[in-house]
Amino acid sequence: WEALLAASHYKLDNITAILDYNKLQITGWTKDVMATEPLEQKFSAFGGSVRNVDGHDIEALTEVLSNVPFEREKPSVIIANTIKGKGISFIENDHVWHHHVPSDEQYQQAQEELETLLADL
Repeated sequence: WEALLAASHYKLDNITAILDYNKLQITGWTKDVMATEPLEQKFSAFGGSVRNVDGHDIEALTEVLSNVPFEREKPSVIIANTIKGKGISFIENDHVWHHHVPSDEQYQQAQEELETLLADL
Protein backbone atom coordinates (compact mmCIF):
# COMPACT_ATOMS: atom_id res chain seq x y z
CA TRP A 1 0.00 0.00 0.00
CA GLU A 2 2.77 2.41 0.97
CA ALA A 3 4.65 1.82 -2.29
CA LEU A 4 1.51 2.48 -4.34
CA LEU A 5 0.74 5.58 -2.30
CA ALA A 6 4.28 6.91 -2.90
CA ALA A 7 4.18 6.03 -6.62
CA SER A 8 0.88 7.85 -6.93
CA HIS A 9 2.13 10.88 -5.00
CA TYR A 10 5.16 11.19 -7.28
CA LYS A 11 3.04 10.51 -10.40
CA LEU A 12 5.13 7.50 -11.40
CA ASP A 13 3.33 6.07 -14.41
CA ASN A 14 6.36 3.89 -15.21
CA ILE A 15 5.53 1.49 -12.35
CA THR A 16 3.27 -1.53 -12.82
CA ALA A 17 2.19 -3.79 -9.97
CA ILE A 18 0.78 -7.24 -10.73
CA LEU A 19 -1.23 -8.95 -8.02
CA ASP A 20 -1.61 -12.72 -8.37
CA TYR A 21 -5.07 -12.85 -6.84
CA ASN A 22 -6.06 -16.42 -6.05
CA LYS A 23 -8.14 -15.40 -3.01
CA LEU A 24 -6.31 -17.80 -0.68
CA GLN A 25 -4.07 -17.20 2.31
CA ILE A 26 -1.98 -19.68 4.24
CA THR A 27 -4.89 -20.83 6.39
CA GLY A 28 -7.91 -20.40 4.13
CA TRP A 29 -9.93 -18.07 1.91
CA THR A 30 -9.06 -14.38 2.23
CA LYS A 31 -12.71 -13.55 2.87
CA ASP A 32 -12.57 -15.74 6.00
CA VAL A 33 -9.00 -15.08 7.22
CA MET A 34 -8.47 -11.40 6.42
CA ALA A 35 -10.81 -9.85 3.91
CA THR A 36 -9.12 -7.88 1.15
CA GLU A 37 -12.13 -6.84 -0.91
CA PRO A 38 -12.88 -4.53 -2.57
CA LEU A 39 -9.36 -4.64 -4.00
CA GLU A 40 -9.98 -2.61 -7.13
CA GLN A 41 -11.47 0.26 -5.14
CA LYS A 42 -8.66 0.10 -2.56
CA PHE A 43 -5.93 0.26 -5.21
CA SER A 44 -7.81 3.10 -6.92
CA ALA A 45 -8.13 4.98 -3.64
CA PHE A 46 -4.35 4.82 -3.27
CA GLY A 47 -3.98 6.41 -6.69
CA GLY A 48 -3.50 3.41 -8.94
CA SER A 49 -5.09 2.89 -12.32
CA VAL A 50 -6.48 -0.65 -12.06
CA ARG A 51 -7.34 -3.39 -14.56
CA ASN A 52 -8.62 -6.91 -13.86
CA VAL A 53 -7.52 -9.82 -16.04
CA ASP A 54 -7.72 -13.60 -16.13
CA GLY A 55 -4.27 -14.45 -14.83
CA HIS A 56 -4.28 -17.77 -16.69
CA ASP A 57 -5.00 -16.22 -20.10
CA ILE A 58 -1.66 -15.38 -21.71
CA GLU A 59 -3.28 -13.38 -24.51
CA ALA A 60 -5.28 -11.30 -22.03
CA LEU A 61 -2.16 -10.71 -19.93
CA THR A 62 -0.18 -9.71 -23.01
CA GLU A 63 -2.90 -7.29 -24.06
CA VAL A 64 -3.24 -5.62 -20.68
CA LEU A 65 0.55 -5.34 -20.29
CA SER A 66 0.84 -3.77 -23.74
CA ASN A 67 -1.41 -0.94 -22.55
CA VAL A 68 0.62 0.29 -19.57
CA PRO A 69 0.63 2.91 -18.38
CA PHE A 70 -3.15 2.85 -18.20
CA GLU A 71 -3.26 6.55 -17.31
CA ARG A 72 -0.68 9.31 -17.41
CA GLU A 73 0.90 10.15 -14.06
CA LYS A 74 -0.62 7.12 -12.29
CA PRO A 75 0.97 3.77 -11.45
CA SER A 76 -0.70 0.81 -13.16
CA VAL A 77 -2.12 -2.06 -11.11
CA ILE A 78 -3.08 -5.38 -12.68
CA ILE A 79 -5.24 -7.74 -10.65
CA ALA A 80 -4.54 -11.14 -12.20
CA ASN A 81 -7.39 -13.38 -11.08
CA THR A 82 -6.00 -16.88 -10.73
CA ILE A 83 -6.78 -20.30 -9.26
CA LYS A 84 -4.16 -21.61 -6.85
CA GLY A 85 -2.68 -24.82 -8.23
CA LYS A 86 -4.62 -24.59 -11.49
CA GLY A 87 -4.33 -27.72 -13.57
CA ILE A 88 -3.48 -30.10 -10.75
CA SER A 89 -6.63 -31.84 -9.54
CA PHE A 90 -5.66 -32.35 -5.92
CA ILE A 91 -4.06 -28.93 -5.46
CA GLU A 92 -6.56 -26.55 -7.11
CA ASN A 93 -8.08 -24.06 -4.65
CA ASP A 94 -6.65 -25.85 -1.62
CA HIS A 95 -4.91 -23.50 0.80
CA VAL A 96 -2.94 -26.39 2.32
CA TRP A 97 -0.67 -26.29 -0.72
CA HIS A 98 0.46 -22.80 0.22
CA HIS A 99 2.99 -24.47 2.48
CA HIS A 100 2.70 -28.21 1.84
CA VAL A 101 5.42 -30.35 0.24
CA PRO A 102 4.17 -33.06 -2.13
CA SER A 103 5.15 -36.67 -1.71
CA ASP A 104 7.01 -38.37 -4.55
CA GLU A 105 3.72 -39.90 -5.73
CA GLN A 106 1.91 -36.55 -5.62
CA TYR A 107 4.76 -34.90 -7.49
CA GLN A 108 4.56 -37.55 -10.19
CA GLN A 109 0.78 -37.19 -10.47
CA ALA A 110 1.08 -33.40 -10.72
CA GLN A 111 3.68 -33.72 -13.48
CA GLU A 112 1.47 -36.12 -15.43
CA GLU A 113 -1.57 -33.85 -15.13
CA LEU A 114 0.42 -30.82 -16.29
CA GLU A 115 1.93 -32.74 -19.21
CA THR A 116 -1.59 -33.73 -20.28
CA LEU A 117 -2.68 -30.09 -20.14
CA LEU A 118 0.32 -28.99 -22.19
CA ALA A 119 -0.33 -31.67 -24.80
CA ASP A 120 -3.88 -30.32 -25.23
CA LEU A 121 -2.67 -26.79 -26.01
